[in-house]
Amino acid sequence: MRYILSVIQAIKRYFEAKHYKLLDITPKVLDSYFKYCLQYGKINQKTKEPEPLSVRSVRDYRNILYAVFAQATIDGILRVNPVNDVHVHGRKNKEYSEEYSFMTEDEIAELLHFISKNYPRLLGITFMGAYYGLRRSEILGLKWSAVDFEKKTLSIKHTVVRVKTVNAEDETKTVAGKRVLNLFGTAESCLRQIEKEQLRNKEFFQSDYQNYDGYVFTWEDGRTYNPDYISKLFKKAMKAFGRPEITLHNLRHSCASILINKGWDIKKLQYWLGHTDAQTTLNIYSHFIRQRLNASDNDLSQISLAAADLFA
Repeated sequence: MRYILSVIQAIKRYFEAKHYKLLDITPKVLDSYFKYCLQYGKINQKTKEPEPLSVRSVRDYRNILYAVFAQATIDGILRVNPVNDVHVHGRKNKEYSEEYSFMTEDEIAELLHFISKNYPRLLGITFMGAYYGLRRSEILGLKWSAVDFEKKTLSIKHTVVRVKTVNAEDETKTVAGKRVLNLFGTAESCLRQIEKEQLRNKEFFQSDYQNYDGYVFTWEDGRTYNPDYISKLFKKAMKAFGRPEITLHNLRHSCASILINKGWDIKKLQYWLGHTDAQTTLNIYSHFIRQRLNASDNDLSQISLAAADLFA
């Protein structure tokens, strides 16, 4: 009984926070709620961080909601139980996270301004993730030798990874990962600013400055970042920003969504992101298109008016 009461309270908190009324609950709303639960349905008592609920637990949530809406149909409040068409499948929790992996252009711009003010160390890193779709290892592996300000190009050819306790310089993840990208205006301004900061740091630290290999993103004294540190700091920043589900890697998906909106084709997108297999690009593309279609209004009513007289 205590378990059922706790589930009811959890459901109540979610829907009250969104100010939903009974008649507002549609199958789509419920589907989003169950996917949310599979990612952030409970709070860790020690860390106070949101954690996934098991598939079995989310099915319990569904059963309780089914009973609630069944009573609403009996009472004549609803015509159909909205839970009927919504199911919780036995997939791994991480498969649901993609539902929340995209950020819009406006959200990215807002994020960058927030990062600039509150986590300036992450500004250039976030910019490269959002607009170039670079992997964490590619961002931290970026060297000044790969930046050509005259030709306006950016060569992706090195990575920095973490192997136990040693920073390791490695090749890109795949052969396709080696690519030369356009250095557009805002990106050049971003890198020029970082370059100026490094020159000031080098002058300050003098012989203690350690950026011997010419990395773009380093500590003030030139030491390379621990990739895990950057991921944790980004996670902290996104929690403060109000989007804890977005990881540094998710920025690759957001970059893809921006480029798809700009009309880029699959092959161009594949090259920009450094995918070996076009199927990987297609999966991101199809998921984004499906999400956009589900979120958009049905605009077929207007364009079908020319045929309305057939059914008068």
